[in-house]
Amino acid sequence: MRTAAWASPTSPEPLCATSSSGATRIDELDLSGIEAERVRFEDCQVGTLRLRGGSLSDVDLRGLEMRTVSGIGSLAGATVSSGQLSELAPLLAQHLGLRVTDQDG
Repeated sequence: MRTAAWASPTSPEPLCATSSSGATRIDELDLSGIEAERVRFEDCQVGTLRLRGGSLSDVDLRGLEMRTVSGIGSLAGATVSSGQLSELAPLLAQHLGLRVTDQDG
């Protein structure tokens, strides 16, 4: 298993920090099989985020705009915004085997 760790236990340096040309854009970010600790994304756009088989500890995804996520079950240990949670809800429901239906009125 690969490991990604940052030296500062209290305030990790951001990945994808804003440059003069705007947000950092990544087509595919594959964190599969990685043990990531104390990672923070800032002003970053990712087409596909792959997480299968890894583990996250104190990983802040609030600054990461994601279009597609695979390996949703490996998000444990991450911090997301309420907006991201709303976007991830269908994937989380599918992963957990939840059926979501509205009651007829």
